[in-house]
Formats: sequence, structure tokens, C-alpha cells
Amino acid sequence: MAGNKYQIDFSAADSRLYSRLFPRQISTIPQGRQNDPLLNASDSTSVESLAPESLALGQIVPFEFRISVDSAGTVTGDTISFTAGWDTVTTNGGLFGYDRNLGVIAAFVDASDPSTRKDTNATISNFSWSLVGTEIQANFKLANLDPGEEVVVEAWVVLQDKIPVTTTGNVQSRLISAKTAGTINAGNTINTGSQTIPLQRVREFWNNQGEYANRAKFDSGTFNVDASGQVEFDYLYDGGWFQGELAVFSLKGMGNYQPGSEAFLTEATARALSNSKQGRILMSDRSEGARFSDKVAWENNFNIDAAKYAGVQSFEMEAGDELAFMLVQNTTVQDIYQNPKSTSQWGKSVLFSTDTNQIASLDGKGTLAFEDVLVKNGSSDRDYNDLVFQVKGLQSDNTPIVSNLINTSRDWRNSTTGKNLLKHSDRTIFNEGVFEVNETGKVSFDYLYDGGWYQGELAVFSLEGMDAYQPGSNAFIAEATRRALTNSNLGHILANDRNEGARFTQKMSWENNFNIDPNKYQGVKTFTMNPGTQFAFMLVQNTTVSDISNPTKIWQSGKMPLFSIPEANPGGKPIGQMVNVDGNGTYAFEDVRTDIANSDRDYNDFVFQIKGAKGAVSSIDLYSNSDRDWRKTSIGGELLKYANRATFDEGVFQVGNSGQVIIDFLYDGGFYQRAEVGIFSLNGMDIYEAGSKAFIEAAINRAKSNSTLGYTVVQDLNEKARFSGSFNWEGNFNAGQYEGRQTFLMNPGDTFGLVLIPDGTLNEALTAPDWAIKKDPLFSMSAANFKDQIQFADIVSNTDGTIIGFEDVRLDLGSNHDYNDVVLAIEGARRVGLADIEDVMAANRNWLNTTVGQQITHYFDNF
Repeated sequence: MAGNKYQIDFSAADSRLYSRLFPRQISTIPQGRQNDPLLNASDSTSVESLAPESLALGQIVPFEFRISVDSAGTVTGDTISFTAGWDTVTTNGGLFGYDRNLGVIAAFVDASDPSTRKDTNATISNFSWSLVGTEIQANFKLANLDPGEEVVVEAWVVLQDKIPVTTTGNVQSRLISAKTAGTINAGNTINTGSQTIPLQRVREFWNNQGEYANRAKFDSGTFNVDASGQVEFDYLYDGGWFQGELAVFSLKGMGNYQPGSEAFLTEATARALSNSKQGRILMSDRSEGARFSDKVAWENNFNIDAAKYAGVQSFEMEAGDELAFMLVQNTTVQDIYQNPKSTSQWGKSVLFSTDTNQIASLDGKGTLAFEDVLVKNGSSDRDYNDLVFQVKGLQSDNTPIVSNLINTSRDWRNSTTGKNLLKHSDRTIFNEGVFEVNETGKVSFDYLYDGGWYQGELAVFSLEGMDAYQPGSNAFIAEATRRALTNSNLGHILANDRNEGARFTQKMSWENNFNIDPNKYQGVKTFTMNPGTQFAFMLVQNTTVSDISNPTKIWQSGKMPLFSIPEANPGGKPIGQMVNVDGNGTYAFEDVRTDIANSDRDYNDFVFQIKGAKGAVSSIDLYSNSDRDWRKTSIGGELLKYANRATFDEGVFQVGNSGQVIIDFLYDGGFYQRAEVGIFSLNGMDIYEAGSKAFIEAAINRAKSNSTLGYTVVQDLNEKARFSGSFNWEGNFNAGQYEGRQTFLMNPGDTFGLVLIPDGTLNEALTAPDWAIKKDPLFSMSAANFKDQIQFADIVSNTDGTIIGFEDVRLDLGSNHDYNDVVLAIEGARRVGLADIEDVMAANRNWLNTTVGQQITHYFDNF
């Protein structure tokens, strides 16, 4: 029996007709048999050559194969195979062509192509590709062919996403060969002739100035990556009510989209979601905090997640690339990518740094302010504090200066926080890895895990005056080691791995157990430094700090000091040497330089926890080897559960030597009339996770015990406060019998916290259902509250005592932020880490200068 006769025509879809598509935008690869998955990419309108004017770097390029089966044939359900090639270099040897790493990403029968005739079930049953020299060669097997049919096969390849500026020549693609592959006369050659489809004049991807031609061109708000390709991002201030996301994306190839169009938006969000050199999400306001917090006269403090400040992030972009920033108002980039038409809804606007005057430079040194409402239509208040951040590694010559744009009546730069922020931004060294001691001057250290072969020492040293030394120089190292060896406010040795054990022990699947002395674990240690002191960590690899006090020895094997400060590390700035593990004071050192191949980036070599100091360190998620994530092991789970136990360095009080704590109910500014307040000892509470059900039950039971473990100190239903008054936003809620100053006996030196049940008793809170929000406890320690919210503020503090105010509505549930719902005077105990009411109270709810406010703030004048 004679086989069928075939003709094959090879062409390219007309790139002027179909929409740009990039590999990352594809959720499902088309295969087998499809119905026009890339609209208007068809054989019926195909072309015999391509040109840069209608193409973008990195995009998918569809090619068409029209297979005609002679109607005189006798074989039904026949199969053929054919081979095609796409060059990865130009005809002049230029390093540009189709992407050799992606090859052919899809091949299918396009059943909806207008050139199709009589085709009912033809399909691509198989295809494969390989790199032969500099050519991508793919073999396709087409099955279910019947006489008289015309079938269109579409194959997708991808253009490289970058092109050297000097590249010239054409990029060829060709139909190489074809043959029958069915059961009848298999292997017969099908004549394909000499069919090529050139991509011509690739130099036209560049303009005469050597700039990429197919990019969006904007008058302002664009940034160029410097020669290092390394970019740093630091989220400094949150002055916006919206809780959105900030992203960065490359402008390369964006010239194919009209700015403001849905296509432009979709591509920008796709790049931001790629977490690559094409773009990334920089900050999610709903789950992150900024470095600085404050309120200003015209608006509240919106940095409610300050404890979740993520530190300085470092990432790579293409050197020389042009970037823009994108701010999504009150949702996520993912939401906009999936629903681009939703941007017309309230709170879902997407703002670009390229929008007129939307972003402004604060200092000409990479500190930028983004307005979160569109500026050019007059809706913005132009305070330029909605999102303030600093970037390093980017240059811009078209970003406006904030002084020319800011509303002078809302110039927050003149505030104390504004001045501190700009001073911080003007620093010349130490972008991250810096810690600041809290007001007690006491810092605790806990050695948690030893996953490193080396046996070295961990130390801290004060940074005061260290800017006199070049980071990483011999003089810097000598001074750091000198300070660490003083065991004073200047520095301390925290752990010696050779003589001490870590709390947790277990081998990992990729390495042995190096914690050979677990019985020598020394528990939680406490060291002192001056309150407010800034310090850094130093890990000496396989010797002692004393041994490298002469820095000439550091070049010997195992004697290299590694620092939490990237600038001080070997090589000038290797990033990710020390990382933040959990956002709760747990950190990890990699004990091998991260800028060399020897580092396995498992970040378990030296794991420890610090309390009593807060630092700016990048997250482990940015740098860790996903194949060696110890957090997912059983011992990792135990460690993190332990690390997140209830230990507090804010929102608490330490009992004085007498053991007597005096509490006076000063003011009742809360609408609820059944509130109860308790105090409870924190001794032994570290066995619970802060804010967990077990923690809440233990705290309330202690407060109910009326013993040295805790007391019920206010019962609003029956008690009246010392002072009464009303404000223009609320009435006088004070009623009942004033009980006077009450004294409670607690253990000297003990630490206690406060708990408020807004509209119910402590007993009721223990059994209240989840939906009974008014009976949910609110704590003086923000770490025990929902999303670390600050419900408790310091009104007055002096040697006589402290006056505090509770906010009785959760901040995310309609709180008015006046912090006067329950006001107490506390004597006989020292405050630790309280937020100042001026920093958290709403500007339009400031009651401190009213008559009753003055009575409260001058309370201690009478005692």
C-alpha cells in the first residue's frame, strides 16, 4: 500500500497582530491540540521574516507549520515527524538569538487556525528539543493525519531577554527535515525545500544612543541600576492609611505597552511577581513594619506593625537596567495581576513612580517618598510621608526634589522623627546588622543551636566612634576585638563554642551533629550596655576573639572574623552573613563567607536569640538554601516554638524592693461599662507562646488569683475613677464608687503585665466564644496582642511612678486612638518599654491639655 504525500510550509506568526506574551505569564503550557491559545497568532496571516519594531526582548515568538495531506492518499490516522531549528546567535556571531535555556516551550495543533481544512483530530503526540552547536533543534511528531486535510502546528520559542549593545546581523530559524512515521512506509523523506524565517536587523533593538529602543520612555521617576547590579531597600516610614504593597520592575521591553493600559499593568505586575531581575515585591504594608514610627498633627501613627520591621533587603537587578516603582494602594500585587480591571475600585489604584510628582527625593541620596493617592489630579494631601524608603545601588536624574512639592503645612521633616530619619539616611556606613539597646540597658542572650564544624566565639561590640575606622580594616577589627574583650559597656564575649553547648541538639540530613557538649549549655545570659547604645555582632570562626586581637592573624585558616554589618565583612559587602530567623529576636550566622562557593547557606552554624535590643537584619528567606532549611525539621520546629515563648522587653513593669504596687483608677473614658483590668506575674510564663490560648488562660487565671501571681485591679461595673470629664468626641462615662488608691503585694523584682477585658469580666473571657470580640483580652505587651498592636501607652513617667492609658478597641476594628478608655497610675514598679502616648494617640483625639487631662498628668504632684 502506498503512503500519503505531504507538503509543509514554514512561517512566523505576524508579531504586529498578536498580544505580547512572556513565559512567566503562562499558567498552563498548551500541548497536543488547542484552539488558538494566543489570539491572532495564525498561519493565515503569517510572515516570512520578523523585525525588532514589533517584538520585545524575552517574549514568546510563535511559528507556524502548515501541513497539507494529498487527497489522493490512502492512509488514515497517519503520522509524520519534522525537525526545525532556531539560532541562539546572530549571523555575525553576536550573542543574541532565541533563548537556549528555554528552547521550544510549546507545540500543538491549532485547531482554530483559519488555514485549517477538514482537520478533526490531528494532534502533536510528542516533541523534544536539544541544543546542537548554537542552534535549538526540535523534533515534532504529528499524529492522526487523514488524506485531504490541512493542519496547522504552532510552536513557541522565546527571544533572549537581553542583547549586547554592539550586536548586529540576523537571527535565523529554519525547517530542517521531515519524514513519515506511521505504520505504512515509515521513514520516507518529505521534501521541505529550503525554508528560513530570519529575524532581521537586530541592531534596531537599540537606538542611536545605545539605549534599548523598545522600552517605555518617561519624563520622571525612573532609576538606573549601577554597575554592581546590587540594590538595597530599607522601609523607613509608614505615614499612609492604606496597607498595600511596593514593588520594582524593569522597564526593558515595556515600550510595547501603552503606559496606563491594562496590558502595561499586567506586564508590570507579572514582572514584580517574578522575584527575579525582572522585578520583585519590596514591601507588604499589611504584614511589615517600618524602621521609624510617629504620628503627626494631621494624622495618626499608621506603623502598627513596627515590631515586624524586616531590616535592609538586598537583591540583584541587571546592571545598567532602567527600573520604576509601583505602589498598590490597599491590596496586593497578586490581586491586581489576577484582576487588572479592579483598579477602578476604591483602594485598588496602582500608582507608578513615573506618574507626575508621585514620588520625590528627600535628600538626593536614595531616600524617596511615595504619595499613596494620585498627585496629578489634586487628590493627594502632598505630605510625602505615606511610604518613605531608601534605596542604594540606583541612580536617578529625573526624580523631583520633595522641597518643591511638599505641602509646607505638612512638612514632617521638621519633626523629631523626621530629623532622625534623615540623619539615619545620611549615614555613611552600617546600613544593617546594627542593634540598639533598650532603656533598661540589659540584654539577654541564648545560644540555641550549633550547626557549624568550626568552634569559635561570638561577641558584641559598641559602635560608638567606630565610624573613625574603615569597616573591615585591620584597625576596625583591632578596635572591635578590644571592645569585646573588655566585658563592659563597650562589648562582651557571649559564647565560646569550644567550651559551651547549645540548647538544642540534633543532626541534619546534610551534616553531622556538631553540638558535642549539650550538657555545657549555660542557659540565658544577661549582659549590660548603656541604654540606647548601638552595637554589632562579630563571629570568630575557629579560634577566640583574643587570638585575633592582632589582626595580622586573621588570614590564617579559620581565624576570619565575620560581622553582622555587611560593610565590615571580607570583600567589602558580602550580604546575608547574619540573618533574621523569625522576627522575634532569633538570628543565625553562616560561619563561612557567603560571597564564596564554600558556604552552604543553611544558616544553622550559630543560632541564638537576643532580647532587650532591636536590630535591622535581613530575613533568612532572602538567602537560605531551600534544600537545607532547618526550620522545617523537627528540631527546627521545637527551636522556633521555644524562641517564640512569652518573654517580653516592652509593655511590662518590674516590681520594686518593697514588693508593694499601688494602683489608682484615674479616668474612665471607655463606652463599655463592664471592663475589668488585671495584673499578672510573668514569672514562668515563658513556657507559653505569646498571645496563645494557653498564655491567655494562664494570664487571666493569675489575675483572678488575688495573690502574688496577680490581682484584679479594676472592675468598671462597680467602680468609679478619680477624675471625671467629657470631650467633644465622647461623653462622661464615669459612674460607681471610687475605691481610692489600692495596694497589691507582689514579689520584689518580679515582672508583671496588664490585661484588659473591654466589656466583660475576667471569668467571662475564659469561656467567651471566638466571635465575642468585646471579651477578647488586650494586653500591655504588644507582642501578646493581635498583629502586635499597641493597645497601651505611657502618659506620664517619672520617679514617682507611671500613668498609663488603655485603648479598649482593637486598633484594626475601629479604635478612635484616644488611649483614655482606662487610665491608671502605677507606683512601686518600674516601667519597661512603653510606647509614648504622643506617638500613638490620634491627633484629633489629644485630650492631654484639657482640664481633666491636666489633672491626670499632674496627679503625682499631690503624692
